[in-house]
This record gives sequence, C-alpha cells and structure tokens, in this order.
Amino acid sequence: MNPKDLPAPIKRRRYYTPAEIKTHNTSNDCWVVIFNDVYNVTELVQNNYSKEVEPIIKAAGTDISHWFDKQTREV
Repeated sequence: MNPKDLPAPIKRRRYYTPAEIKTHNTSNDCWVVIFNDVYNVTELVQNNYSKEVEPIIKAAGTDISHWFDKQTREV
C-alpha cells in the first residue's frame, strides 16, 4: 500500500469547543463528553449496535456527565 493512500493522522488536541463536539452527533460519528473529557464512542456504537446503545446515539454530541454519580463516577 502506498503511504499516500492512507488518511492523514488525526492530531489529538487538549480541548474542543462545544460547537465542535456538537457536530459529532450520529451513529457513524459519535462523541460524548463525560466530566469534561471528550470520548469518541463511534467504534463502541458500531460494534454493539442494539437498543442498548440508542440512548448514547441520541445523546451524541452532548455532555452526558449527568448520567454518572459525581463521587463514584459510576452510572
């Protein structure tokens, strides 16, 4: 394979604006924020697509910290 055929590597950043996160709001491009950390859960959603991941898809592009206990950070 020619290296020129490969996609450019994604440069990880230390921060994202809410507007940037909001654009990742589908099952094919799914990001969520949990306690100020951004998670790309697209692969998780794609590999486990079922009714159980529908709430994650609906919440894609948003902060879902309120789903977790602040102290224990558990659901």
